[in-house]
Amino acid sequence: MALDTLKVTTIFYTNFPIKISFFFFPIIVIGEHVYLCLCFTTIWLCWKGIDEQVEDLGNQNKYKTTQVL
Repeated sequence: MALDTLKVTTIFYTNFPIKISFFFFPIIVIGEHVYLCLCFTTIWLCWKGIDEQVEDLGNQNKYKTTQVL
């Protein structure tokens, strides 16, 4: 499988149920699929591929997406 596009995007998880304000998870976006490559303290998100479009993640209120050049 050849990868046409490779983009690095950071998702900020802002609606965390504990006192801690912000978590950020670097992910790799390949085409329309995003894959989590690192996570902090939330083990259930570690190394799991998120098979959703970036637009779908951006529409959720608890997620804010920013593109890193």
